[in-house]
Amino acid sequence: MVDRCEMPLLPLPQFADQPRYVRRLARWSDGLTRRLEDFRSDEVFDFVRQRSSIPNLRHELSELVEASEVPHSDTRHTLEELRIFASLRQNFEGASPSVIGLGALIDAALPMMEGAISVRTYRSQTSPVRGQATLFAQPGEIAMRLAAVDAWLLEQESLGIPRSFQAVVAMSAFCALHPLTDGNGRMSRILFNLLLYGDRRSIGCYLPMATLAARSSSGFLISLKLSQFGNEWKSICKFHVASLLFILKNFSSNITAWPNPRLDRNACYGT
Repeated sequence: MVDRCEMPLLPLPQFADQPRYVRRLARWSDGLTRRLEDFRSDEVFDFVRQRSSIPNLRHELSELVEASEVPHSDTRHTLEELRIFASLRQNFEGASPSVIGLGALIDAALPMMEGAISVRTYRSQTSPVRGQATLFAQPGEIAMRLAAVDAWLLEQESLGIPRSFQAVVAMSAFCALHPLTDGNGRMSRILFNLLLYGDRRSIGCYLPMATLAARSSSGFLISLKLSQFGNEWKSICKFHVASLLFILKNFSSNITAWPNPRLDRNACYGT
């Protein structure tokens, strides 16, 4: 018997409604991203890939997740993501992704992605782990829901909401929508990185989220599910900050600790 799990219709959160802790994390993430911007994507990826695990990225619930459910990193796909990210940044010449629109970004990225990928024409997907079927939005709803995310991004940009918050929400929403027959994870991570840099003129340094996730002992997967099913954004914002700090502390002598004791790394996925 196949268990069926309905992917919820993601409520797009308002930044002003988030706890002060989350708002501070998002602003700190934007500052850390500016420090990451000038590093080389391939060097950062090689550095992360050499680590077998990154304890600071664990979630307090990590021990409850079976090893078979922990995502694995595909080096080939990550390198593909790096190339597509750089190409899109160059092609759109620093234009803000929120202005370009997710549909246009997807259309531009798909020809560069490995495999015959198209907009999904079926509704459910069966997991090979436990035979669970996740039910996604109807294919006819995909364009409408992407447009809703576009409208949300434009609103957040006009309000000056931290781009890191926009990026994590859009990534989570895209994964929940699951609009493609394949490559949803890759596309969500590319969109995440594009949104991090917004309309800045530099190419930017690609944050290898798949590799970080694979070394987080399910910390990323848990954080993503909490945002999708519980509308809880603290965990995924913490994951993002912890990832940036892990990288920057090894590439820059100016980064030594979290911004203050209330954001201590040892409490990253605690209260």
